[in-house]
Amino acid sequence: PYSALIPQLSHDTIPAYAVKTSNFDIDGTGRREIEFKIELYHDANYTQQLKKHEYPLRVDTGERVYVKAVVHGDNSRMSVWVDRCTATPNPDPEAVTEHNLIVNGCPSDETVQYHNSTVKVEQRFSFESIRFNSAPA
Repeated sequence: PYSALIPQLSHDTIPAYAVKTSNFDIDGTGRREIEFKIELYHDANYTQQLKKHEYPLRVDTGERVYVKAVVHGDNSRMSVWVDRCTATPNPDPEAVTEHNLIVNGCPSDETVQYHNSTVKVEQRFSFESIRFNSAPA
């Protein structure tokens, strides 16, 4: 989910490998285009982003996954805040089997760690991967 200057502009669900672009009328000032992305990284320095061909992500159980949520738009006062993040055994956002990582903006999984960023249009965090019982070893 993403928010801008106005609290809770909108909520949306996107897979980690997708980019969601939406248009909003902000306080009657006209339509504004906002782009929201979730990016996954191999490293804690956020320099080795996963490539498209590396999805769906396959990692060893307990391996740390680095996540960056980014919002872009034409307003320099925008910022991003992850309200909810879940892991599922497949790319279907409506999957019944899921594991909550972040709920209501707070860690729901004890392995979630937030990482500092000097850029307010992004939020960084990581978590230890889990193994779903239904997933192959």
